[in-house]
Amino acid sequence: SLFGDITMSNINLDTKQNTQNALGTSLKDECCLMSLPEISCPTGKKTVKKKEVILLDDSSVCSDKISGGQLDWYPQDKLTEFQTLRKQAYGLFDENAIQVDKMYLVSLTSLATILSKLDDIREKWEQLILERKASFAADIDAYKLENPAIAKLVDLYQLVDSDFFSVFQFRYNPPLAFQPLFPEQEEELAELARESLLKEIANEASRQY
Repeated sequence: SLFGDITMSNINLDTKQNTQNALGTSLKDECCLMSLPEISCPTGKKTVKKKEVILLDDSSVCSDKISGGQLDWYPQDKLTEFQTLRKQAYGLFDENAIQVDKMYLVSLTSLATILSKLDDIREKWEQLILERKASFAADIDAYKLENPAIAKLVDLYQLVDSDFFSVFQFRYNPPLAFQPLFPEQEEELAELARESLLKEIANEASRQY
């Protein structure tokens, strides 16, 4: 296969030669091209003018939920799982593909695994959205009770649920067949892939040693 058992998570100097040999196979027969999934979620934050905010009734508030001019109007722990899922989705490409410019070379033997895992992650993502939608108002009410100092600010700055959930996105394009326009371009791309992989090996080695 194009990549054999090599993954970005287990690269070490011993695998360097094997990987170079694997990249000597025909790319158009052994791999396809994929781009990273487009994944986004809201921050649950809103810019405020200064750390200590003067409210309409002239009372002031200073809270650890206001940092660097940003107010956490939505409980951040409710977004952690989305961030974890996004990291897992991107990690599939780091572990199973080689980045060349803005695209990733994916071995056909790894493609089914990547697509299956992406589907699993997207399913979890969509289920989480349903759960967060159902509890949106209750989550914010509980958050205000836990942080009474910023309750009025939350009321002032929070988004309506439709605007908040419109930011969530998880989509990916289907894989593309690798078919260079000119035969010599295949070897050029293989060389770029080798260089990219060797950089990954060097970075991994520097972290380990």
